[in-house]
Amino acid sequence: MSLSFRLVCPHCKEPTRAPAEAFYRWWPDENDDGNASPDSIASAAVASYCPECEGLISLLVSGKDRILRPIMSEEVTDADWGHFQADLVLSDTAPKTGDVSFSKAIPSSIRKVLPALAEDVARRRNPVGSLNLCRSILEAALRELEVDGDLGGNTPIIKRIESLRTRGLITATVAEWAHEIRLDGNRSTHELVGDPQLALAYYEFLRLFLEVAFDLPAKIKAVKAHKTRKSKPIPGRTGGF
Repeated sequence: MSLSFRLVCPHCKEPTRAPAEAFYRWWPDENDDGNASPDSIASAAVASYCPECEGLISLLVSGKDRILRPIMSEEVTDADWGHFQADLVLSDTAPKTGDVSFSKAIPSSIRKVLPALAEDVARRRNPVGSLNLCRSILEAALRELEVDGDLGGNTPIIKRIESLRTRGLITATVAEWAHEIRLDGNRSTHELVGDPQLALAYYEFLRLFLEVAFDLPAKIKAVKAHKTRKSKPIPGRTGGF
């Protein structure tokens, strides 16, 4: 079986292609007499896993009854599997992709839009909107990194990038990526074109950038606070045990 479905793993959050290991249940769209028309839509449950983390995932896929019926009857030869990929649509997953969470250290305005972006880039849909959203997320993150909002709310994103770079708040490499996202986000807005692979690459960069910019400092702060608490003497204790 060579079917696979694009999704964001609900376990490791990585965009991936989850292989269809086994179709184990289906729901045919039957009439009262128990028959189904060839073009009626049916659904099936599929056992799968994430190739990145090997977490188990159940998929709900839908397609025409005439496609799913031979699959469930195990009447499909190895040579025929490739013909079914375009005819089946991923409808849902368990655990749900929407259950994917991101660090609370990431600003809430950014955190709440990340799951939808992750699912779009994983399924290679709406690349124009994804590139626009990547640009918006980048700009919001850069604004959060400014010292006391010193650049003002109407500062162009290009000036934000260069200001943070010259002050050492972001590296030259991050600035280079930021400019690419800025340019491609602008292009997708004005020309209404988008590359799904580019949207995926920018999403993966943003995930790493957000982790380093917000999540990692929060973890370091927590470790330092823990060490400070451990080093404080206990009141009333003057000697050893």
